[in-house]
Amino acid sequence: MNEGTIHLDGGASIAATDKGAVFVVWHASLPDGKSEADRRIFINRSADEGVTFSSPAPAKGMPAGVCPCCSLNAFMASDGSLLTLYRNASAQAQRDITLLTSSDGKAFTSRVLDPWPIAACPMSSAALIAASTGTRAAWETNATIYTAMLDQKTGPVALSKGQARHPAMAFNARSETLVVWSIGTGWQRGGELGWAILDATGRPTEKRGTSPEVPVWGHTAAYADAAGNFVILR
Repeated sequence: MNEGTIHLDGGASIAATDKGAVFVVWHASLPDGKSEADRRIFINRSADEGVTFSSPAPAKGMPAGVCPCCSLNAFMASDGSLLTLYRNASAQAQRDITLLTSSDGKAFTSRVLDPWPIAACPMSSAALIAASTGTRAAWETNATIYTAMLDQKTGPVALSKGQARHPAMAFNARSETLVVWSIGTGWQRGGELGWAILDATGRPTEKRGTSPEVPVWGHTAAYADAAGNFVILR
């Protein structure tokens, strides 16, 4: 599936529609690529529920460079757009959270959501989820978790500080959003779990907290059950 691309890192992500379209998205280099500035995001497309796929194709319209160890997140928006949230490497000392948007999975537009001037790879991840009024994103910048609705003009909201990273989200029947994240985790190092609940308008509530024992190589996840209760996994 990744034929012709090398130096894979950060994992891949899958997005699908209810009409049989499937997109596999990852970042890598072409054989002649020599640095992170040469990395691109690649797409494999299927129109038959994943039975057959196209050959890998770079996301046309994206800026050069992808932060090599950071993962990306692909998501199908309610309007049928393919969204990809990732950390770019437009310069050696710049690592901006960037959103790619495509109506057909072939041509993309790019928008920086949150700049971060840092000359290092933070080994971060990001999350996308459907909410009642659109698509919500969450990401890390400078050890702080931020969240924002992508289709609204309001800016991002900071939810936590202090070695916070790797957000995940869940949305319940009351239109509340749970955002969870890891605290203090790293290479061969476990940490804690942090969480906060946003109300139906997207504003942070007083419902928030932390919990110990995110294991080494552990990751946070969450979902809402049929009764609207949030469940956190670690």
